[in-house]
Amino acid sequence: MKKTLSTLKFAVILLLMASFSCEKKEITVLPPETQTGANTFGCYVNGELFVKDGTAPWMHLPLSATYSRSDKILGIRAYSHNGNDIGLELDPLQINSSIPISLALYSSKNPFCPYFAAKEAGEVIITKFDTVSCIASGRFNFNGQCSDFSLNIHGDSIVSITAGRFDVKFGIVE
Repeated sequence: MKKTLSTLKFAVILLLMASFSCEKKEITVLPPETQTGANTFGCYVNGELFVKDGTAPWMHLPLSATYSRSDKILGIRAYSHNGNDIGLELDPLQINSSIPISLALYSSKNPFCPYFAAKEAGEVIITKFDTVSCIASGRFNFNGQCSDFSLNIHGDSIVSITAGRFDVKFGIVE
């Protein structure tokens, strides 16, 4: 019993040392445009790089996507290293056509402007949508206006989201 506890303590210490010794790579470029379900997401927010990051806030995945088969809506949400996030709701899903984004949100840490929203605005081009492999890929951009928690527009502040791209594996809900 003592030997098992000693071995367990040693394994825990090794795991802790390994986790502290890992250096996090800083991402400095947009992810490549792919159509393989690579779970990538990136864009520029007012000219600054935004990429999904493995350090999402507590209880959130850095990147998640869901397709509602009954509503035919694809939802994507990505978190960056600073906890800001971008959510997209895409409907209708037309391949290789420029269509407006049903709803796009950029959440900021600004208490005076918690969200920047765009409804039926911006542009998305779906380059792949496969419900068998559960892969969605595409490009997007939008200008979001300052809004409150109820998505009511407030003021003239705008955030510009450009050169967006995603390649996600999604879950299907009925």
